Amino acid sequence: MLDKLPSLRGFQPKFYSGGPTRFYLPLLYDLVASIKPKSIVTLGFGDGQVFFTFGQAVREDRIDGQCLAIRRARAGEKESDDLAWNQGKDYGEEFYGDRVRFFASASAALAEIADGSVELLLLDDCDSGHEVLSDLDAWKKKLRPDGFVLLHGTGLEREDSPKAAFAKWIGERASAEFSDGLGLALAWQSLPDASSPYLLKQLFGPSPKIKELSGIYAIAAARIDALDRVARAEATGAALEIRQVWLDSLLADRGKVQEIMDHQARAIADLEQRMKLLVATQAEQLHHFENLSRDRAKAQLVMDTQHEQLRNWVAETDKLKSQIEKLKTQIKDQKQILSSAKKACRKGGRCFQIPGGPKTKRPLSEKIVRELRRLPRNLGISRAPEPIQPPAQAPAVVAPSQPLDRYAVWINEHEPNEAALEAQRRASKQFQARVKISLLTPVYNTPAHYLDEMFASVAAQTYDNWELCIVDGGSDRR
Repeated sequence: MLDKLPSLRGFQPKFYSGGPTRFYLPLLYDLVASIKPKSIVTLGFGDGQVFFTFGQAVREDRIDGQCLAIRRARAGEKESDDLAWNQGKDYGEEFYGDRVRFFASASAALAEIADGSVELLLLDDCDSGHEVLSDLDAWKKKLRPDGFVLLHGTGLEREDSPKAAFAKWIGERASAEFSDGLGLALAWQSLPDASSPYLLKQLFGPSPKIKELSGIYAIAAARIDALDRVARAEATGAALEIRQVWLDSLLADRGKVQEIMDHQARAIADLEQRMKLLVATQAEQLHHFENLSRDRAKAQLVMDTQHEQLRNWVAETDKLKSQIEKLKTQIKDQKQILSSAKKACRKGGRCFQIPGGPKTKRPLSEKIVRELRRLPRNLGISRAPEPIQPPAQAPAVVAPSQPLDRYAVWINEHEPNEAALEAQRRASKQFQARVKISLLTPVYNTPAHYLDEMFASVAAQTYDNWELCIVDGGSDRR
């Protein structure tokens, strides 16, 4: 019997979860090894251990076949949320490759699988007889005439019993049933003959030995479960041994670890002290830098004011120079007119003398002296009079004018008026692409009135599709 039932020769599932189907893993392994099917369909993935037992049998017995897994779609359950299904797909693609395929729904599988090609069909995760009959009706065209149909869950007690529905479908077909766990029923659409494998004769022959096979496979399933528990215990023991070695090593090195921790604590304390000094130095330097920045701003303001004053003085000087030149020209013209008038005067120009006020009556002696002084000139023997030096003119003093506000002058020249702003608003609403403009404004200890002016300026923009993002750099003033 050991030669005829491969599962009794040390079969151990590569994928084992210990679920309800564990009682039938040896039987299913032997069934695949006996009939060597080219197409195995598992409708209802469950925990995956039955499907991967089929795959293990195909690979170890070198069967030219393929295993197909079909997920049962349940209401309210997404494929991405089915953990067992997704983990099973990853495991199958890694260890079995092209020998296995996965379908997310029965409709997708039915569309790809050829009629009359399925040799072994397993129905699992069925809770009602109606669902069993519906599956059998959908897959009857895909089954080979000598194909096998298995139902797991015949032991479920339901009003709409899956077992009763399957028994109705079996009819006159050859069948066998096992009661361990949730129960397993097998149906074969043919009958064994002399050339049939040993297992099929024991299951479907004239004198089936279901009870003996059930006992043998129960022992095999218990052995598989025991070996799995032993393997898990050994793995746990190895992990505990490794952990114990690790703990012993930690305890042995505790003194060194404590010394290292103490050294690190001292180093950290030293670094913290250095960091505090560095932060204090940096804060002091920052304070000096802020003072320098304020002084520089004040100096720049003073220089700008002085520059404006110099520009105003230069402009006033140029203006006064032009006025002086005009006055000189007028004086020259007046002198020419006066000279011409004096030449034309019959009194020798004495009529053009500017009166100096009321005449004062001079004494006789002064008059005699004056006439004696005029006598040489009247006789024509006097010397030429010395030229009269014009009196030195005092330099004109230009009063300093008030410095101009350059920003106000620029605003007056370039800033649009209310009519222009309203025209901009109307034009901006007609743009084809009205993109959003993001204004990123960093602030740090900004005075409140500056912020108010900035907010008012942004709110008054003529383009209304904008957003303002204020980034505080860690202000410490409220």
